[in-house]
Amino acid sequence: MRGKKGITLIALVVTIIVLLILTGITISFVFSDNGVIAKARQAKYETESAAQAEQKAMEDMIEYFDNLKLSQANLKIEVVAEVATNQDANDISLLSESNEANTENKMKLSGAEFTLSTEPSGNDVESVIVTGEDGKAETEVTYNKNEETVYYVTATKAPEGYVLPAEEKKIVINENDINSDGTVQLNFEFEYSK
Repeated sequence: MRGKKGITLIALVVTIIVLLILTGITISFVFSDNGVIAKARQAKYETESAAQAEQKAMEDMIEYFDNLKLSQANLKIEVVAEVATNQDANDISLLSESNEANTENKMKLSGAEFTLSTEPSGNDVESVIVTGEDGKAETEVTYNKNEETVYYVTATKAPEGYVLPAEEKKIVINENDINSDGTVQLNFEFEYSK
């Protein structure tokens, strides 16, 4: 019996030693600089940092689009097609009482087609407009108030019995050149075909 008690006591001591070693390893694994707790803290810090960076990026994007929206404005471009009765017609002018008076006595043409583009010679067409019974066609464009914008208007189709004007008109838009109602008027004079 004595032999059995000795083995049991040795087994108990070895078991306790093994448990102490495992406890030491576990404590080291959990609490060391590279342990579970340190890694959990690092992960928490990185998650919070990423959330703050994402929030900042979202705020910056919202601010950018708000500023872009504030810097954009609408402009109405009105094209008037009329029969040439004199050679001193207005070329390009802001819509005003004097301009309206100059065009009142001219015959207006319906069915004249125009293209509005951002490049010369009708490249990069933004819109196609056709004059109505009053000889006017209009389109609305958005431009940036902080920078100069250029549009080109070209007559592309003349009403039957008339010849297309050969000129292409250039509109240079900046905030100082737009009148209070945000309209620019272009007059195109057509000639009778022979």
